Amino acid sequence: MPDWDQIIEGVGSFLEGASNGVVISQWLEFEENDALNGIEEFVKRASSAQLDSMDTSLLQLAHIHLNSEKRMQLIKYYAFFKLVEFIRFKEWRGFPTT
Repeated sequence: MPDWDQIIEGVGSFLEGASNGVVISQWLEFEENDALNGIEEFVKRASSAQLDSMDTSLLQLAHIHLNSEKRMQLIKYYAFFKLVEFIRFKEWRGFPTT
């Protein structure tokens, strides 16, 4: 018999990752200043759980993106994300553990 709790959790994680992917894709389409403003607003308004999820998604996408130009842009955006996160919480929250 399948473990429905585990299945539901997996589907939820998938949907959350897909949603993060849409937001990140939008940041990549924006002019750089607009993208940085969008990242700052996201970090300021998101819950800790949302930040953790976006942290994981942004780092993974920066690592695996096939376009080297976009990959460099994502690395810059990730660094900015972590900086704004540090300013918000006044402490280093670390890197994703998953």
